[in-house]
Amino acid sequence: MKSVLFALVAFLFLLPEAMEGQTFYAHFDPAPGGPTYFGGFQRILPTPDSGFVALSGTYERTIAKFDAEMNLEWAKLFDTPGGQTHFGVYDMTISHDEKILVLGFGGGTAALSFVVKMELDGTVIWKKDIASDYLSCGYYLNGKQIMNAHDNGFFVVGGTSDGKSMLLRMDASGNAVWAKVFNDLDDTFSQRFNFGLLEANNAYFLQSTMSTLTYVTIQDNGIVTSRIHHSNGWVNTYPKLLIKASSGDYYSVGLAIDPSFNTKHQLLAKMNSSAGLEWVKLLAPDTALVMYEPYGLVELPNGQISVQGYVSTQGGAGAKTQISRFDPSGNHLETKIGWNSGVEKIYGASIHNGDLYLAGYSSSGDRNFLARVDGTGEGICNSQTIPMLTTDITHTFSVANDSVTEAFMPTTITNSTWEVVPHSFIRTVDCGNTLLAVEPSSIAHDYRVVPQPSSGRFTIHHPAATDGSWKLMALDGKVVAQGGITPAATFTAIQEQGLPAGLYLLELQREERITYLRVSI
Repeated sequence: MKSVLFALVAFLFLLPEAMEGQTFYAHFDPAPGGPTYFGGFQRILPTPDSGFVALSGTYERTIAKFDAEMNLEWAKLFDTPGGQTHFGVYDMTISHDEKILVLGFGGGTAALSFVVKMELDGTVIWKKDIASDYLSCGYYLNGKQIMNAHDNGFFVVGGTSDGKSMLLRMDASGNAVWAKVFNDLDDTFSQRFNFGLLEANNAYFLQSTMSTLTYVTIQDNGIVTSRIHHSNGWVNTYPKLLIKASSGDYYSVGLAIDPSFNTKHQLLAKMNSSAGLEWVKLLAPDTALVMYEPYGLVELPNGQISVQGYVSTQGGAGAKTQISRFDPSGNHLETKIGWNSGVEKIYGASIHNGDLYLAGYSSSGDRNFLARVDGTGEGICNSQTIPMLTTDITHTFSVANDSVTEAFMPTTITNSTWEVVPHSFIRTVDCGNTLLAVEPSSIAHDYRVVPQPSSGRFTIHHPAATDGSWKLMALDGKVVAQGGITPAATFTAIQEQGLPAGLYLLELQREERITYLRVSI
């Protein structure tokens, strides 16, 4: 009983209106007959209808739509295109006309990328297979990101099979406008565009994946106008994500490996609006931990920068979620490691209404998970805070506008014949291995306690029932007051003056249903 109580306390009290959906942690298991192994939810994005959409990548190949309280509305499975032996969905975005765009890739004999455009209700608008002429150009494309253009078209951003960066410009109907490959972007012969941002001047500020930090500005016609290299002297630097802050500055984060000790670090960099390097920081974990590449980078409403990923213990045993915060000067504020006894890896993050929405993988039964936490990483499950070290690293940068070799990429786009079919998940709201008695959405509008805080005199508003009782408990589980609920009544008045000020847990039992509420006195 105490373990359930403590889980509920964490669920109810970490945020001001916890039972109105402000925090949650939920697993999504496959329905009977579904996949037996998940790759984890890879992306999560808010939708224009105040809901969310999540993408489950390499193994499961699904997209799922949720309402504001993360109740599942629908899910779809991307069937495997013929001849493809390695297949996954990699990225998605919400288009300017408020549709869902999904990007994927399949290997094997077909070696196709594909784009699917969907309505918010899951209806498929069109499906396109994208192939380059391997015999003509010697490579096939591998799309990793889909991003909106200044019109209703979009870009497919990624690389080719022989290590070149590539861009594919498409119109709103999924037709190719132009396709190009770019060579020698960082002078290291190891490139791939990994993340892009739309700029107000209709150019595209892109980050390449290579052994240096390289920032490339490309006009809407594919002409490179500038590129700037930043090097930390390490050969194993893997820039991954790029955001533009409200200040106009840019932040990027990636993985860096110290070649002397083969230790992994997260590398966070800040550039000004002209791509001039402001600072570079290495985030080094506790010596008992091993850090992996980051999968989330967001600006919080207070201007702080949040990085999300996961760590493991030395030797690779276990995995724990990681949420780190920095101020705009690169000072490390806090890192939270893990919420519970389970093994979780964060693979995607976004911010909405000031909260972090996280997507990932849990090894407890090979599950997808979604979580909503505040900007510090506090959520349904108790967090563990582990201080981490940040160090400045020496950096140099080259001049912009050095030469770039670019070539037209022969590309064929065809209507897909494979299917997007319905899929099912089983939703479980829990905290580690402890099942919570209620889901956030079940009491969002039916129950409330007013006023809050109170002097001990408050009213419980609730639906009518034939019978019921209530218990007011301290956080250690001790019952401090209890009573009955009048049959058919829609509110119950409580008068318990003299209780110490603080937070309490209110248990309502009505018609075999138990509900927990937060009470502030």
